[in-house]
Amino acid sequence: MSRPSARRVASMLGAAIALAGPAPSLRADVTDAFYANSSVYHYRVVGMTDIDQKRTGLGGNGAMYCVPTSCFNLFAYAANHGFPVGGLPPANYMGPVQYGYVTTWLDFIGDLMNTDAQDGTTCCVTSSYQSLVNGSLLKRTTKYLTSEFTPGQASMTQLACQGWIVSFTYGRYEQIGTLKGYPIYDRGGGHAVTLTRSYRDANTRFLKYRDPDNDSSLNTQSPSANKTYNPTTITGWIGSSGLRNMTRIFSSNGNPRLIDALHAIRPIYGVSFQNTGDSLGGGTLAVLDPIPFEGSEGATMGEISISPFLQVLDATLHPDGASGLVIAKSIFVGVPSRLRTLDFATGALTIIDDSPSNLVRMDWSGKSRIYAYDTNGVLHWLTGEGFPVGTTNLIPDPAALAVDDPNEAVWILSVAERKLVRVNADTLAIAQTIFIPTNIPMSGEADLIVDPVSGFPWMRTDASSTLYGIKPGATGGPTIFTANLGSIESMSMSDDRLYVSFANGMKVYKANTTTPGWTFDNGNPFNGLSGGSRLAMLRNSDNYDPALHSGPAWENLTTDEIGDTAVDVIDCLGDANDDGVVDATDLSLLLGAWGTGSDLGDLDLDGTVNASDLAALLGAWGNCP
Repeated sequence: MSRPSARRVASMLGAAIALAGPAPSLRADVTDAFYANSSVYHYRVVGMTDIDQKRTGLGGNGAMYCVPTSCFNLFAYAANHGFPVGGLPPANYMGPVQYGYVTTWLDFIGDLMNTDAQDGTTCCVTSSYQSLVNGSLLKRTTKYLTSEFTPGQASMTQLACQGWIVSFTYGRYEQIGTLKGYPIYDRGGGHAVTLTRSYRDANTRFLKYRDPDNDSSLNTQSPSANKTYNPTTITGWIGSSGLRNMTRIFSSNGNPRLIDALHAIRPIYGVSFQNTGDSLGGGTLAVLDPIPFEGSEGATMGEISISPFLQVLDATLHPDGASGLVIAKSIFVGVPSRLRTLDFATGALTIIDDSPSNLVRMDWSGKSRIYAYDTNGVLHWLTGEGFPVGTTNLIPDPAALAVDDPNEAVWILSVAERKLVRVNADTLAIAQTIFIPTNIPMSGEADLIVDPVSGFPWMRTDASSTLYGIKPGATGGPTIFTANLGSIESMSMSDDRLYVSFANGMKVYKANTTTPGWTFDNGNPFNGLSGGSRLAMLRNSDNYDPALHSGPAWENLTTDEIGDTAVDVIDCLGDANDDGVVDATDLSLLLGAWGTGSDLGDLDLDGTVNASDLAALLGAWGNCP
């Protein structure tokens, strides 16, 4: 399938793609968001768009457009919550007024994803998200099954409970053998849907989702509906991913349908740490989340107090995108530092028992990895769960590190040896060593980031308030660039924005596109927030590997091949909060949306919440059928 023309892309994206700031929000939809652990959780979002994939105007009448359609559901949600993905405006996309416009968008997304009328979307999901969700305030993650990450009901629910909106893919798997008592499964196509509800309390589980393949009409939009299943966990060998515990949604003809990919978007957030200043231990971890999707405002604690008996060495985000990581040690002599997970909802710090001791600094990778060095100068590669994968002791004495996912590298800064080294992220082999010129002052603590625009690292140390860009030279020494931003406490890079903590608060800078350097991002909602001695911001991330996640095994399934038997349950008219009854709460939500196009209140789909919608709600008063 041909790629869209440059003119068409420019026309579809428009000026709004820059996402200079969130637009007014129409509604709040998250009614339940509780995640205690992988066995106890409850998430529910109401009013999620439920677009039909089958329609005229698409290749093969849309029979293979489940991935573009489930993505559009997320984009429509974001647009109606203040984030116009690709310039998509807020609107009720379930109504007949928008039907043709939605078809155009599905065709556009399908072009970006190289969606084929016969085979579906077998590649290019990640690159398409990069084309559309590429602003500074809205972030994306695509997570596929690998040997280091297993998508499932729990992992996607944790994301959703922390403010993400999620679509997921389940694969059709066939048992082709047995190894060590466990089945060997082979993937044969898949189907993409959109999460609306997920519940588990020990062995009681259910899952609800929007299925784009739920209507055969080619010219009209069907009502919003959910499919419900009771998932189970099965263990088996899944290709090169190894022995994995997988979420089975249902089985057809003995072949399980297993969750094996997640796609999610969320407004940017971050975490900072500030010491109390009066002791070695204690301090405050702050979750910086000023612009969440409306309805997800309570997803994270604003501030988390650290015990005065615990000294925080480093703090960052977890590769799962839904929690944090903290390296901390007891203030008592002889107790080593340990890597801990940080629960943003409760503030709980939990030691990762399998992780190495005596770690000092770390950074996370979108490939569900953690890189950290210890007090002996050893660089460790850990999985997202903290399990050791590899080490190297060949790096110079480290003072800071930064992951460079686009180039599959980890940069290490040594103040003591005045070196920058680039390490291969997959092998931990040193790929490049840069000697820092002696005219650059260096001492004390340091921070390091990689600018994706210029492609090279920038560093600061306690010796100077100047930020130095170190561009490797093809021959000879590096080219040095400078930026005088002030006395920096800490800094973090999030794609095309540099977040800097100063004594009087944070400032955000844009990477220059001409001469390497930084320009203040006036109006960014993070400007002025409290920072600290450690700062980490959310980045776009993915673990897509074309060798593993493309080709015939990743073709989409036809309606007959999907093989599900669940009945589509149409949303109860007027029940805006999905609690099974139309009552005063729903009336309040409708009146709050009066005069807008909110699809929580526009019951007759005429594009405006008005008297006819009020009459429909009153006519449906009481328990849902």
